[in-house]
Amino acid sequence: MNRDGLARLFGSAIVGQALLSAGNFAVGLLLIRYSDDLNYGRYVLVQSAILLLVTVQRAYVVEPMTVIASQDSGDDKRNMVGSIRTGLQRFLRWALLLAALPILPAWYAGGLPGEMAALIAAAALAGWAMLEREYLRSVLMLYYRPETVLKADLVFVSVLILSVVLAVFVGGWVAVLAALGTAIAAFAGRAPANAALRRSPGWVSGDASAYWSRMSALAVWATIGASIHWLLGQGYNYVLAIKLDSSAVAQVNAIRLLLMPVFLMTIGIKALLLPMAMRWDNEGGFVYLLKRLNQFVVVIALLGCLYFVALYFSADWILANVFNKTYDDYRLMIVMWSLLALIGLVREGFLAALMVRKRFRATAWMIGLSAFVTLTSMWFALDFMGAPGALVSLAAGEFLFLACVIYLAWREMLRPAEAEAVNVSGPVD
Repeated sequence: MNRDGLARLFGSAIVGQALLSAGNFAVGLLLIRYSDDLNYGRYVLVQSAILLLVTVQRAYVVEPMTVIASQDSGDDKRNMVGSIRTGLQRFLRWALLLAALPILPAWYAGGLPGEMAALIAAAALAGWAMLEREYLRSVLMLYYRPETVLKADLVFVSVLILSVVLAVFVGGWVAVLAALGTAIAAFAGRAPANAALRRSPGWVSGDASAYWSRMSALAVWATIGASIHWLLGQGYNYVLAIKLDSSAVAQVNAIRLLLMPVFLMTIGIKALLLPMAMRWDNEGGFVYLLKRLNQFVVVIALLGCLYFVALYFSADWILANVFNKTYDDYRLMIVMWSLLALIGLVREGFLAALMVRKRFRATAWMIGLSAFVTLTSMWFALDFMGAPGALVSLAAGEFLFLACVIYLAWREMLRPAEAEAVNVSGPVD
């Protein structure tokens, strides 16, 4: 891909993430301003659970598929993404059915309140819809078509905002209605992406067992690592809910919402980085790959720092006039969330390089260590610092993880020159 093509790809990805960022900010703002902390806290917990599902799918399916399909010919690539999609759809239908089966008996027996039963059912439906949508987005990125992703995201965001507006207008079970709106929006956003891929390259389906076999060596450790990383990045919500309450979840995530543009940009950059990293590694080897990734990440990090400074000095006005809320220790939480966002941006660059070189097992161990440090320290920090203690513990764990990732990348640079030629079917470290 030439420089102009790369700039167009990067620009489209940034615009797409800006759109998702604006949409998520609007949804969070509506729920914070026009519903109570209990409903917003429950909505955050639902979104965290959906993020876990998306994270597992990305690690077990999308990332190994991207690594392998990027080296396949056009027909092989088309066959692979179509066959995997068919198997994935079949699995998700059965998973949704199994998730929904216990809800009605539990509610009927009095073991589950009606609102919670409805929330779990809506969350399961939303999870299914989001997994379908995210898979199609990843295939479009694999074919370097971010403009089509942008169109699909525009539909998703528009329907999501409209659904949440209706939810807060109706009132009552706001979190349930918002979760249901997420499902409707995901199905709506899925439609244009599916139509575009049906036209080109066209869906084909066959026996996916050979593809799963090729992916399995990469997928297992990648999934373990990604799941533990979700625990590192999202587990704090459930620790807060258990140790404090849903209002504490709402408080911490309301401040995080102010950093949403940077966090969503990190998610979008992550989806874009792996295909680009594969190309750079093939073009110039691992040292060249790290150089390009570092240049890429530095630009994004500088943009993020400008945003952090502007946010810090405007937070008073935003909380008073936009959120219509006041929170204790909000400046400390802004600083901590900014630090976490910056660490995340830098970390994703090194992680993309390690994924290209299939260092899934070593990465999983490092993530596990970081998650253990984070959640263990958080359990006690909440007793002394309250809600901000969760962010201090998160920062400690993320710093440790970043240091481990940099160490693994440094070790990879010291490998013999023959390691530059990596066979996809080779062993996973």
